Amino acid sequence: MTNVISIKTVEDMSQPERPIVRRFNLQRDMHVLEAAIVEHAGVSLLLIDPISEYMQGVDSHSNAQVRELLASLSDIAERHGVAVVAITHPNKGSGSAIDRVTGSGAFVAAARAVYLVCRDRDDPELRLFLPVKMNMGKDSLGLSFRIEEVELSVDINAPRLVWQPDIVAISADEALAAHLNPSARQAVDEAKAFLQEALGQGPQLTKDLKADATGMGISWASVRRAQKLLNIKPAKVDFQGGWMWFMPGVEVFDPDEDVQNSPLQN
Repeated sequence: MTNVISIKTVEDMSQPERPIVRRFNLQRDMHVLEAAIVEHAGVSLLLIDPISEYMQGVDSHSNAQVRELLASLSDIAERHGVAVVAITHPNKGSGSAIDRVTGSGAFVAAARAVYLVCRDRDDPELRLFLPVKMNMGKDSLGLSFRIEEVELSVDINAPRLVWQPDIVAISADEALAAHLNPSARQAVDEAKAFLQEALGQGPQLTKDLKADATGMGISWASVRRAQKLLNIKPAKVDFQGGWMWFMPGVEVFDPDEDVQNSPLQN
């Protein structure tokens, strides 16, 4: 613990005659943070847990305000060679993992990498560590760990992480979908089967898929969740045409190419 420096409060001297101690604030106290990094030479990691707790005065749902705050934080990190890890908690939504990050999309946009930590549905004692976004390289595989108690002394126990040897192939979206209630999981499974059958015969217009799903009693929300789990990316086939859904690996039609080579014709 001698290697850990914690900043929870600062002494506010805005009124020297009546100084007060208040909670550290990223918007107001960046200079305090930078001074601490300089004072303790060799700092290599800045951990903010959770970041929302230190953003008083900033609307966490405002892209502009969040971007401005994170840009200042990034400048400090670059000047001093410090890595920044910001922790947040998933919102109560039911979308993809990247949409479950609480607050503005600027949090995800500013990060080089985003990871999800969640319990394994079949083994609640196992935690999954899964990539959500990675713009420094291709990373589609995750890890897992368990939390074990270690006796440090006669009357002091502490937890430690024990990383498991096996690679985790499940995606963050699939892990979150597994935690849906049984009826919601069943709805998503039905939507996945619907899309696999419909798109297995070739690309389909979004409006046609929506009409077919409605006719089969499958909600569009379930179809959209299934779409993300199956990595189906809609594409506009030409300027005048509508949006079409393609199964992964199907080449999008280019109207400038020979029409006979189009996946829409095959």
